Amino acid sequence: MITKPDRYLMFVYGTIKTGQPNHYILKDPDNGEAEFICGAESIDKWPLVIGSKYNVPYLLHKRHFGKRIYGELWSVDINMQNKMDDFEAHPRFYRRMEIPVLTDDNTPVKAWAYFLIDYKPHLLDLDTYENYNTYGDHGLRYVEGCERHDHPKAPVSQIACKT
Repeated sequence: MITKPDRYLMFVYGTIKTGQPNHYILKDPDNGEAEFICGAESIDKWPLVIGSKYNVPYLLHKRHFGKRIYGELWSVDINMQNKMDDFEAHPRFYRRMEIPVLTDDNTPVKAWAYFLIDYKPHLLDLDTYENYNTYGDHGLRYVEGCERHDHPKAPVSQIACKT
C-alpha cells in the first residue's frame, strides 16, 4: 500500500469509526481531507476497554494484553490529523503512536492510533473488546458531549451532538 507523502494513515477503532457517534469528524470537509482505505486489525494485542461514566472506548498502552483490535484505516491530510489530535486531546490525554496493522488483504502497514498511556490500573480489570461498537450487546452506549450536562469543561468539539 503506497500512501501519498502529504497523507497519514490513521487506525481508528472507537467512536470515530464508520457508524459511530463521532464519525462526523472524518466526514466534515472543514476538518480536512479523509479517505477510507479499508478495514484493518492490529498485529499486536492491546486492551480495548469501555470505561468512565461516559462509556468511552480506551485503547490502553499495554502491548500483548487483551485482543487484536479491529478498526479502519483512513488516509488523512495534516489538517484532519490536527483535528483528530485536538478531538483526542493528544498529547494531554490520548497519545498518538504508530503501530503495525494488517489490512483486510493481510498487507502489513504502519498506522497512527490513539492510546491512553497514563491510566488507572483498574481499567485492566475491565472486559476487553476486539471490535468496538457503541450500540453493541455490552449495553455501554457512549455518552456524547452534548449529553454530558455535568461536564462543563468538555472541549467545544465534543459538546454539540452531530447527526
